[in-house]
Amino acid sequence: MTNRKSLADMCSSTVRILDPARPRFLFLISALSFAAVVPLLWAWYGLDNGMPYETAFVYTSQFSTHQGLIPFFQGFIYQADPLRKFTSFFYHTAYLLSIIFSREGDFVFYQVVWAFLWWARGMLMVLICNRLFTAPPLISYLVGLFSVLHASDYALNWVGQLNQFGFIFWMLCAFYSYLRSIAEPSFNGRHILWAMAAAIFVYLNLYSYESGLFITIAFPLFAAIILDKERSTIRRLVVPLVLYMFPVALFVSQNLVRYFGSRQWEQTYQAGVMRSDWQPSALVSDLLFDIGRSLEFWTWPAGFPEGDMQKILIAQAVLVVLICASVALIVMLCKGFADQSGNGWRAVTVMGALGLVLVVFSFPAYLVLRDARGLWRTQFLSGIGFAFCYGALAFAFYSAMRRTAVRWIAPALVAVTVGLFSVDASMARGAAHLMVWEKHKQIMAAILRAAPRVAPGTVIVLTGLPHQLDGFGDNMWYDLALRLAYPGTLVAGVYMFDQGMPAPGTNLTPDNDNIRWTRTGFPTEIASTPAGSLIAMHLQKDGSAQLLRAAEIPPPWSSLAEVYSPEARITCSKPDPIAWRRYIRNSWLDPEPSARCTPGP
Repeated sequence: MTNRKSLADMCSSTVRILDPARPRFLFLISALSFAAVVPLLWAWYGLDNGMPYETAFVYTSQFSTHQGLIPFFQGFIYQADPLRKFTSFFYHTAYLLSIIFSREGDFVFYQVVWAFLWWARGMLMVLICNRLFTAPPLISYLVGLFSVLHASDYALNWVGQLNQFGFIFWMLCAFYSYLRSIAEPSFNGRHILWAMAAAIFVYLNLYSYESGLFITIAFPLFAAIILDKERSTIRRLVVPLVLYMFPVALFVSQNLVRYFGSRQWEQTYQAGVMRSDWQPSALVSDLLFDIGRSLEFWTWPAGFPEGDMQKILIAQAVLVVLICASVALIVMLCKGFADQSGNGWRAVTVMGALGLVLVVFSFPAYLVLRDARGLWRTQFLSGIGFAFCYGALAFAFYSAMRRTAVRWIAPALVAVTVGLFSVDASMARGAAHLMVWEKHKQIMAAILRAAPRVAPGTVIVLTGLPHQLDGFGDNMWYDLALRLAYPGTLVAGVYMFDQGMPAPGTNLTPDNDNIRWTRTGFPTEIASTPAGSLIAMHLQKDGSAQLLRAAEIPPPWSSLAEVYSPEARITCSKPDPIAWRRYIRNSWLDPEPSARCTPGP
C-alpha cells in the first residue's frame, strides 16, 4: 500500500462545502467594511462624474421609458446584439432608479449602481471563499477585500464600463449558487432551486459579455476536483453541473454559428477589434503581460498622471484605519472560528492554485483583441483570481506564524500594502476620467445656454472647438450628447475644430435645400431635414457658445446662409430639467430648478 494521495484526497480536508458554519459577525463586518472602502476608491470623483461616452445605453433607456410599459421593460435588453442581450441591464436599472427618485436622467444613479456592484463583488467573494475553504474568517474577509481593492484596469472608475461590473456580478452569483446547490446533503427541492439559480446567473453572465466564458467553465470543474469524495454523490454533483453547463453549451453553439457558420461575423463589433498577429509567441507574451499587470499591484498607478496627493494621503490613512479596525473586530468576535482542520498549508496551496487558474483563464477572450495589452476593460475579470492569490499569500503568513498577535498582523499588512497602491491607482483613474467628463460637460452646458430647447428636426453645428478641449473624440458621442441634452426632441449635429477641420465620424452634410445624413458612421436620428433647421454656434475662448450670424457660418454650412434663422429654432429660454441634471448642475446636491418654460427668442 502507498500513502500517496490524489489531488482530490489532498484537497478534501481543505474544502468546506457541506459545513458552512461561520460567525454572522464575519458577514456584518465585511458588509460594513466594504461599504466604507468602496467610497474611498470611488466617491472622491465618482459622484460628480458623468458619461461622455457609451451613452447609447442612456439614450435607449431615455427613449424606451416614454414609449409605454412594454418598451420600458425592453430597455433591459440590448437589441443590437443577441449574444450580448443583457449588456444594457444595469444601465437601464440605473435609469429606472433615477425615475423612482424623481431625478430622471441623472448620471449619479449610474454611479450608485457602479458602487453597489463593486461592494457586492466583495461580499460574494467572502461567501464563496467561506463555502470553499476551512480558512479562518479573517482570510475569507481578506479575499473579499482583495477583490474590492483590485485596480489594474485603466477603465476603473469609468462608469461607462458598468456592464463589466455587471457581468462579474452575475458570474459570482452563479458560482455561489452552484456551491449552495452541491452543498445540500440530499437530492431535494433546495438542491434543484439553487442549481436552477446558478444556470440563470450563468445565462445572464454570458449573454452580458463573452469574456467570462473560460472562467465560467473552469470554476465548477475545479471545485468538483477538490470536493470531499466521501460525502459527495454522483447525483448531487451531476444535476447542478448539467444545469450549470446548459447555458454555456447554448452560448458556445450560438457563437460557433455566428463566427464560423456564416459571413455575418465580419460585420460584428468583435470582428472589427480582432488582432491580426496570431503567432503563439505573441499570444503568450501578451498573456504574461496581462497576468503580470494584474498581480503586480505596485505597477497599478503607472500610466496615469499623479492625482491630488492630499486626497490620496487622506484616503490611504482612512483605508489603513478601516482595515486595521475590521481585522481587529474579526479577531475579537470570530476568534473561536479559527482554522481547525490542521491542513492550513494544503488550503493555502489549493486557494493559490484556484487563484492562478482564474487569473490565467481571465484573459483568453481578450487575447484575440488587437489591443490585448491596452489594459482598458481587459483587467477587471482577473480581480477574482487576484483575490484568491493574495488571499492564499495572507493565509500562508497566517499559517507560518506561531505567535497569536503576529499571525493576525501579517495578513493585515498584506492587505494594507495592496490597499495603499489601490487607492493611488483608483483615484488617479477617477481624476483622469473626471477631467474628460468636465470637458464634455462644459461644452454641452454652453450649447444648452445658447439654445436651451429647440424645435424637432434641428441640426446643431458647433465650431471652434480646440483639439485639447475635445470631450467627444468622435462625432457619434456628440450626436448622442445632443439627444440627451434635448430629450424627446429629434435632433442631430456635428462639430468642427478651431481650424475648421470636421470631427472624426462627421456624417451630416448640406445638400441643396436639405441637410442629410451621409449614411456613414453612427446613424443619426435625422435622415433628412430642411436647410432652415440649422443652428450654428461658435465655442468662445471663455467657454461660452455664441450663435453665429449667417455671414459667419463656415463652409460647407455657409451654403445654407440664405435660409439660416437660428432664433426661430429655439423654443424655450430654459433647458429641460433632465438636461439640467446632466450637463448644467454643478453638484448632485444642487436644488432642482423650476421646470416652467418661457418662449425662446
